[in-house]
Amino acid sequence: MRARRRPARARRSRGGRGTSGRAANPSRPRIVCAALLLIASTFAGCRIEHTGNPTGRETSNTALAVEVTHVLAASAAGWNRGDLGTFMDAYLDSPTTTYWGSQGLLRGYAEIRRHYAPRFAPGARRDSLRFDDIEARRLGTDYALATSRWVLFRGDSVTATGPFTLVLRRVEGAWRIVHDHSSTFPRPAAEDSAAS
Repeated sequence: MRARRRPARARRSRGGRGTSGRAANPSRPRIVCAALLLIASTFAGCRIEHTGNPTGRETSNTALAVEVTHVLAASAAGWNRGDLGTFMDAYLDSPTTTYWGSQGLLRGYAEIRRHYAPRFAPGARRDSLRFDDIEARRLGTDYALATSRWVLFRGDSVTATGPFTLVLRRVEGAWRIVHDHSSTFPRPAAEDSAAS
C-alpha cells in the first residue's frame, strides 16, 4: 500500500517571521559577508609549504644547487692549492662582473682578480676555504641566485666566516658568478681576546 502524500502547506510570513518561524534579521547577509572576508583575509597572508614529494621547481632548484656546489667546490679547491686561476674560474671573465665586500664595490673580473692575487703570492698565508649551506634558485633560464657561507679554517679551528649572495649566469652551459656580495661575521669578543 502506498502512502498518500499530504499537500504541502503554504508557508506564511507573519509579523516579519520567515519560513522557519524565526524573526528575519536584515543584517544577517552583512554579518555572513564580514565573516567570510575575515576568514579570507586571515588565510591571504599564509604561505602553504609543500613538505611531501618535491615539485618540479623544487627538483630544479635542488639540481641547480648541486651544479652551483660543483662550481664553488672547484673554486675552493683552487684556493686551497694556491691556484688563483682555478679559484677565479667561478667568476665570469667580464668587465661587468662585480664583487661587493669589505673594501667596497669592485668592478670587472680583472679588478676582482687583483683583489685576491696577494693571497696567492708565494709565501702568503692563506687558510683553507670551504663553502657551507649552499642554496640556489633560478631567476630565469640562464640566471640564478645562490646563498651560502664561506668558511676559512686552519685544522679544526675556524679563522673567519661569513654569508654571501651570488648572482650566477649560465654561459656556454657553465654557471659563472656575475655578482658576489660577501660579508664577514664579527669575531666574538672571547675569540678576539684569546687571539691577542
